[in-house]
Amino acid sequence: HYNADIIDYGTYQDGNINLASPSANGSHVGGYIVFKEGTQQVDLRIGSSFISYEQASYNLEKEIPTTASFEDTKEKVKDSWNHYLSKVQLEGASKDELQIYYTALFHTLQFPRETSEHGKYFSAFDSKIHEGVSYNDYSLWDTFRAEHPWLQLIAPERVNDMIQSLVQMYQEGGWLPKWPNPTYSNIMIGTHADAVIADAYINGFRGYDVKTAYEAIRKNAYTPPAQDEAFRWKDRAPWNGHYEARGGLTNYLKQGYVSEEKANESVSRTLEFALDDYCIAQMAKALGHKQDYKDLMKRAKNYVNLYNPETGFFQARNLDGSWCDDEKGMTEGAKWTYQFCVMQDVDGLIKLMGGRESFLKKLDQNFDEKHYRHDNEPGHHYVYLYNYCNELAKTQQRIPEILASNYKNQPDGLSGNDDCGQMSAWYLYTCLGFYPVTPASGVYALGIPNFDKATIQLPNNKTLTIIAKNRKNYKTMTDVRLNGKKLSTPFIRIKDLLKGGILEFSQP
Repeated sequence: HYNADIIDYGTYQDGNINLASPSANGSHVGGYIVFKEGTQQVDLRIGSSFISYEQASYNLEKEIPTTASFEDTKEKVKDSWNHYLSKVQLEGASKDELQIYYTALFHTLQFPRETSEHGKYFSAFDSKIHEGVSYNDYSLWDTFRAEHPWLQLIAPERVNDMIQSLVQMYQEGGWLPKWPNPTYSNIMIGTHADAVIADAYINGFRGYDVKTAYEAIRKNAYTPPAQDEAFRWKDRAPWNGHYEARGGLTNYLKQGYVSEEKANESVSRTLEFALDDYCIAQMAKALGHKQDYKDLMKRAKNYVNLYNPETGFFQARNLDGSWCDDEKGMTEGAKWTYQFCVMQDVDGLIKLMGGRESFLKKLDQNFDEKHYRHDNEPGHHYVYLYNYCNELAKTQQRIPEILASNYKNQPDGLSGNDDCGQMSAWYLYTCLGFYPVTPASGVYALGIPNFDKATIQLPNNKTLTIIAKNRKNYKTMTDVRLNGKKLSTPFIRIKDLLKGGILEFSQP
């Protein structure tokens, strides 16, 4: 719909112009319109749909009716964004910090994106139209870490529909997707929808088909993809007619690790399968599936099978158990990238690496020798691992450097892309003073706030005020109290935090 005179129009494809053509299909297509000479301003309203032209027209009238002016629409959009952006109020932040923080908050609210159209949606998983709500564009290899937990805090009314959308994808396509965009994409490894679903369940979200959700994540853990041993799986492999799921799972179930002879990125696969097994186990336990819980918790320790005590790193192995070159078997990284990728059993990792002092030394080495890359998500929890050695002060001392090096108020202000909100979610959590290291654990690890005061509107009309008085004057603030009660460890239960109140950081 428009409010000016059109004198010409057409479409084009691959450089060829089709005069007076009202539509075109295919790749590299576009359209054009020419307005009457002298036209200075045009109000143009566009409707879109994955379903039909008729649905696009319906969507347009519902969302931008003919009675709405441009100013009306602008204010409507502004109010919608402010509803979320105002959920966090900061004190003691500089102008640059305010712009970085609220830009990050804006980023976390863009994905996953709703693709349903007023009660119905087109599914790319079965090419059919369904009734219901649907979300898509889940960058799950990244976003299970902090983006999805963040949405539980800031947009809880959308979480159930996001989980149900994953369940629908399973029902329509046969598997939970690893990276739906808009259907199976063979991007990345692991099945981190497992972590997202289990974490939401453990944290109290129940407004979806729980039985089918568990069925779906359990299938990931127990059912290898078709012809699993006939293919050498890898990230972004050309489509072979079979969904990847956990490529290499057959070998993983037999040997307790994925052999480098069976699949590329075998170390990363093993570590990520073990993490997802832990997450599924937590939901299994809560639902009363005792044998699944027992089996999966045993498998959650499979990471030990790829730790080489002679080199001190996780390392790929052959079928006969012999070690491969120490730079093989990694997804988007190398041996340091995956050195500490055991979120589900950090205490066990500490023992595996020789105990507390040895672990701390290796963790210091990771940061001091510049092995840490914040633009690569596997390491996002690393700075919080000091807490597991009861060294909150070390976590707090290293955080400001990571913030300053990777988040700036300028063009290219993020080190790397935002990965559908994960980079931003890390920043938002870290600036508040806590972070979700282990999905489905119900626990946050403590850090240090970046501001004197922050107030968050929590679910269920609760409010959390975080106080770190004169924050910029101190490198550490290890005395942490929730509603006046001192925390005995550098962790806080999520259910306690969600009750609201005052979380205060200060010096002992």
